[in-house]
Amino acid sequence: MDRITKDTDIREYRRKLVVRLSKRGLKQQSIAEVLDCSQELVSQILSAYEQTGISGIKKKKYPGASPKLTLAHQQELQAHLVRGAY
Repeated sequence: MDRITKDTDIREYRRKLVVRLSKRGLKQQSIAEVLDCSQELVSQILSAYEQTGISGIKKKKYPGASPKLTLAHQQELQAHLVRGAY
C-alpha cells in the first residue's frame, strides 16, 4: 500500500486507514466506530480496494463542467477585462 504523507488528501487518508485497520483484523463495525462513519461506508471502501487495489481508494480527478463560453467568447471577454470599463 502507498505511504500516507502530508500531501495525502484527508478522504484518501481515511480510506487508506480503513484498509490498514481491516488488515490488522478489526471488524467493519469496529472500524466504523473508530472513524465515526457508517459500516456501509467501510464496506464500500473495502470492496473498492478488493476489486481494484490501491487505485480503487485513491482520490480521483473529475473533469468538472464544460465551459459555457466558447474559446472566442472567452478571449473577447478577456480583452474587455484588460481594457477596463471606460
